[in-house]
Formats: sequence, structure tokens, C-alpha cells
Amino acid sequence: MQDDLLFQIDPTTGAFIPDAFGAGVDYLVIDATAVTGLEDIDDLAIDAIDGTMYAINNQSGADWLVTIDKTDGSVTAIGSLAQDDMEGL
Repeated sequence: MQDDLLFQIDPTTGAFIPDAFGAGVDYLVIDATAVTGLEDIDDLAIDAIDGTMYAINNQSGADWLVTIDKTDGSVTAIGSLAQDDMEGL
């Protein structure tokens, strides 16, 4: 299993932003497995109104909708999806 990582990109240049999460912290590990038991984050979407980051979390046909805290990478499960192997939001 490889970790899914959250990092920031400058929207103007498309360049990776070093130290985006603090001095020496270039990225956050998204540990969805601890919450849903599923390993893969397949897609992200951010609510334009409140900034909530949503993600599809899946593995072997099991799919969950989760939120990801943009400050620490923690995951909150919203619920299981009726759709099998969803790859985008």
C-alpha cells in the first residue's frame, strides 16, 4: 500500500508549494484506511461555498464518500456509496 498525499499547488504557476503546511512540512498523509478500512483516494472536490474537501475513498469495489481536513489530512466518513468503483466526483 502506498500513502495518498495532500499537497498544495500554486494556481497561477502550477508549481508545487514547499512548506505549505508549516516549516519543513511539504505534504500531509491522508489516512483513510484508519476510518473506512479502504486504501485509495480516487478523486477530490472542494465545495465552493464552504471549502469542504470531499473525496472518493475505495478499494476492490467498495466506495465511500469522505471529507478530508485540509489542515491535517484527517478523514471523516460520510457514508457508503451505492455506486461501485466510482472514479470521479
